[in-house]
Amino acid sequence: DTRQIFSLAGGSHVLAVSGLHVGIIYAIILGLLSFIPHSQIGNITRHSIVILCLWFYAFICGLPASVVRSAFMFSLISGSYILGKSNYSLNAVFVSAFFMLLYKPLYLFDIGFQLSYAAVISILIFYPKLYSMLKFQNKIMVWIWGMICVSAAAQIGTLPITVYYFHQIPVYSIFTNFVVVPAAFIIIYVALALLIFSVLPPVAILIGRLADLITELLCNGVEGIVN
Repeated sequence: DTRQIFSLAGGSHVLAVSGLHVGIIYAIILGLLSFIPHSQIGNITRHSIVILCLWFYAFICGLPASVVRSAFMFSLISGSYILGKSNYSLNAVFVSAFFMLLYKPLYLFDIGFQLSYAAVISILIFYPKLYSMLKFQNKIMVWIWGMICVSAAAQIGTLPITVYYFHQIPVYSIFTNFVVVPAAFIIIYVALALLIFSVLPPVAILIGRLADLITELLCNGVEGIVN
């Protein structure tokens, strides 16, 4: 029932381990390593640790196509920082696709692979164009407009695939992303805190209840959008 509701709302990407989660973890690890000096050696150390952590995460997830794609892409981005080179995200996406298909050509027929790359490529191509159409000074409006543009850009690329395979159009997806994306960030941060404080049962219980509450609010929010 939960999967069906999230599917109708266009929020299925938060239920499956996907590039969204890898991106959040990438940001978390970089934030945790911000104490390392921003020198050449510091950058090499920081991004080497990031790459190792991303692939450890990918392995414990079972190496699904979407996670491998994201881990590889972020590894290329971190590698460019290690080498002191500028990087262009589309190049990283296509290089990751090339090596994934070289390793397993049948990934090409995997729905998750197709949706994942269609969404990322579409966002990289259309998001800057959509975002530049309107300018806001208010930070809240900037965030809202950014969310709308990201959702719309992803829909442009994934809509043909979604219609072909699932015979439905997720018309609620733009509204759903206002709920699920911030909630996914919060839940992963709370889960990390739960892992850290697991050695202190009283604290861990409180954090676990908080995680349970946020997850319940997320599910209720998505169900409210659909209904």
